[in-house]
Amino acid sequence: MTPNSSPPNGRLAVSGSEIDLWDRCRRRWLTEYYWGFLPADPSPLGALNFGNRVHLALEGHFGYGADPLWILDVIYAAEMERHADLADKLAADLEKSKIMVEGLLEWMKAEGHYTSFQVVETEKEVRVPLPGFDGVDLRAKLDQVGRDTGSGLFSFLDWKTGAEFTVAEMVRQSPQMRRYSLIQWLATGHPPPRPGQGLPVPYSEGGPPLVLGGIVATLKKVKRSPQSKPPYYQWDPFFHTAEIMATTLLGVQQTVSEILNARRVLDEARDSREQVDFIQRSLLKPTWITHDCRWSCPLAKGACGLMDDGSAWVEHFVSSGAYVQGDPYERYTRGSVAALVGAAG
Repeated sequence: MTPNSSPPNGRLAVSGSEIDLWDRCRRRWLTEYYWGFLPADPSPLGALNFGNRVHLALEGHFGYGADPLWILDVIYAAEMERHADLADKLAADLEKSKIMVEGLLEWMKAEGHYTSFQVVETEKEVRVPLPGFDGVDLRAKLDQVGRDTGSGLFSFLDWKTGAEFTVAEMVRQSPQMRRYSLIQWLATGHPPPRPGQGLPVPYSEGGPPLVLGGIVATLKKVKRSPQSKPPYYQWDPFFHTAEIMATTLLGVQQTVSEILNARRVLDEARDSREQVDFIQRSLLKPTWITHDCRWSCPLAKGACGLMDDGSAWVEHFVSSGAYVQGDPYERYTRGSVAALVGAAG
């Protein structure tokens, strides 16, 4: 097994998703981000896939002016063609997603959100050098960046679907949202945030604007039937202070240093199966959370147990047919919404 190849420009890019997976389970980081093993035939069902399709439809609408219901029809038609045995379940998901999206647009117009947030960029990939590291970038794909038409302030917009609403404070504390703000800070060219430093002086004097926060728009996963109870949608603005940005940068730097050390140790041991086996059981041991692992992690379906006892786990990844070796960052270069809208003319 060989690690993923280095990027053409020689710089290592680390995303928030990679950082989160390292913090959540280092064994899964090893298989996905170091070796690049991804499920060969992932299910098209589930909460994550449902949310991603709604996300895509709303990006297409607000970023490119496309009909979000048409986008959902196209996406689900393709999935039904690939997974004919799951057509009924996919059709049920399509019906629910269209009800949710159609209701969201009506609600946003009624609440004034439709005109108060002006989208200026969609599917924007941002890469910035990570302070304190040579040849390492912090990387993110921001779904939509926009401007509040009333205040003139810029922020990013993220769409979420869920059975319940997330309270505003939890949104503000989200590591993903904090990293979005940090990346925007670093992209302006201002000095990196430091504890006790406060906001950059040029910012207060009309320099490059900081994007210190954003908006999470949540759609509740219900059909809005007579039996269901509103509210069905929620609009949560949040703001990050300079001290939060300083804390976020310190945390990112610590995690990236751990990732770089793991890559170095693995690179040195790559020709010795015995050493690699020792590393994956010790330095990169799993973090098992019963109710989370069973539904969210492909390794829980057999590979994790094989790696625990060292029995044929290499062969499982290489020759079982359950995994393919690919690039976990492929989604950053797809331009999925733009391609879909462009193909439709």
